[in-house]
Formats: sequence, C-alpha cells, structure tokens
Amino acid sequence: MGWINSNKRQRLYTLDGRCCAYCGDSEADGAMLSLDHILARNLGGDNRATNLITACLSCNSAKQDLTVRGWMAYLRAKGVDTTGMAARVRALAARHARIEKRAKVGQAYAEVMINYLRSL
Repeated sequence: MGWINSNKRQRLYTLDGRCCAYCGDSEADGAMLSLDHILARNLGGDNRATNLITACLSCNSAKQDLTVRGWMAYLRAKGVDTTGMAARVRALAARHARIEKRAKVGQAYAEVMINYLRSL
C-alpha cells in the first residue's frame, strides 16, 4: 500500500464517509477499506484524488481492472441492482473532483473526470 501517502489515504477514506462506494459497507461494519482507481492504471488512470474512491477489499478485488461501467454491467448481468452503487460512485467521485478543481490542482483532469462520471 506504499503507492499513496498514508495521510492522503485517510483523508479520502474520511471524505467518502469511511465506507465502500460500491456496496456501502463501512469500516464500522468491519469492512477492510482500500482505495480503488475509478479508471484503472492500465487503462490510463492515475493516482490523483479525482481517480480514487474508497472501496472495501471485497469489491476492489472483484472489480479488478474493469471500468466502473463494465463492472456494473457485469453485476447487473448477475442480477445485482446497481442503482445505489452508481449514485454513490458519482456523488463521491464528483466531490473529489470539485475539491481538486477548487484547489486548482489538476483542473483539466478534474473536468475530464466530472464528464466521465456523468456518463455512468
């Protein structure tokens, strides 16, 4: 887990309510939290806050390097209702993008992520 500063990791967990953006399980419920790349690194994603979201280890491992859209399609094919999941991911990731945009750090990238999230 050395790819991200521990303080940044904890800030993102807190910003996301210390719960998984995908299934909603919380640290208080016993979920082991991790950070997931919304757009996988091998698909061009990076380690900016706008591309990271809190996920439990179970969801993060299951998603692997699928896009969020691809993973939700896979889950829907298995009969899982992803309505709440899509709304959580959009809301949390958009919050990250707005914060980064306000800080004027990666403003262009934040705009790209906001537009991507609108398509989910």
